[in-house]
Amino acid sequence: MVTISLCMIVKNEESCLRACLDSVKDLVDEFILVDTGSTDSTKDIIKEYADTCYTFDWINDFSAARNYAFSLATKDFILWLDADDVLLPKDQEKFSSLKSSLIPQIDIVSMIYDITFNEKGECTLSIPRDKLIRNKKGFYWRYFVHEELVVWGPRMDSDIHVTHTSDHGHYSRYLKNYEQRIAEGYELLPHEKYFYGGELFMAKDYKKCMEVLEDFLKHPSNNAFELQRGMEFLCHCYREQQEYNRGIAYFLSLLSSAPPTSNLCLSLGWMYLDSKQYASAIFWYSLVVELSDSLLPRTKANLICANLQLVLCYHAVDRREDAIRANERVLALDKDHPSALFNKKFFES
Repeated sequence: MVTISLCMIVKNEESCLRACLDSVKDLVDEFILVDTGSTDSTKDIIKEYADTCYTFDWINDFSAARNYAFSLATKDFILWLDADDVLLPKDQEKFSSLKSSLIPQIDIVSMIYDITFNEKGECTLSIPRDKLIRNKKGFYWRYFVHEELVVWGPRMDSDIHVTHTSDHGHYSRYLKNYEQRIAEGYELLPHEKYFYGGELFMAKDYKKCMEVLEDFLKHPSNNAFELQRGMEFLCHCYREQQEYNRGIAYFLSLLSSAPPTSNLCLSLGWMYLDSKQYASAIFWYSLVVELSDSLLPRTKANLICANLQLVLCYHAVDRREDAIRANERVLALDKDHPSALFNKKFFES
């Protein structure tokens, strides 16, 4: 059976650290817990689980801190978590089974990172993350904020879920980190521009966010998630600033270098709908609804959004039957969707 080091960097995590460590204490063989400047009881909690509380002098660089933690690991594999992550009981069982059966050829194990949840406790956003990696292979972290683990080699994708228990989606956490680096003359890389734009968006600095994300989206990227979210943020900024023509011109300009995506079609639909150009809005939303997945890949959420927006567009131009059909398509995808149920009552009244 392989051995595993848990590597974490923490700061002022007294409210959640115990839950995280308790969820994996029977699964790992070594705790490498690095404190980056706590002023609460975090260090005392660390000492309950680990023989040593390591410290790292903060230099505005999360990757540097994580790389330091990795350098201290002595076991076969490294599991990395944040303090507000946990493994639920069913995932602890899966992890234990994986640990006992992991074949020597595998260097990387991805897990499913459940990030956000609705009021029912249902996960609304999950992404794969490489959470378990072989030690001493040269894998490393890059980017000073919103860091990324760089790995290569044989891998396996597991069905183990890591559950994120905090909500960081509605405020800017790292804007000062970016502003400090920029003030020092650092030029952000495209990946960093995406996250900087996200921080500006959360801080509601929409004008600056538009400049940053417009620049980000001009760069080639294989990260579909960043492209999608960047487009969503940018679309929202145009709407908040009522810069509809600027938004339409920018999104149309993207078509000169790449075919449309469902998110680009939705963004253009929003711009045209908000500027009351209903025929054009209907055109772009209809592409999402009517084209095949082979021509325009789309998610269930894309289809629901497009059809709900078509309800608004058709209602605005007195096409009642088309609006009803679009609403019925939403209910076929989600029979309990609150907006579609409200629309249904409206049309029946």
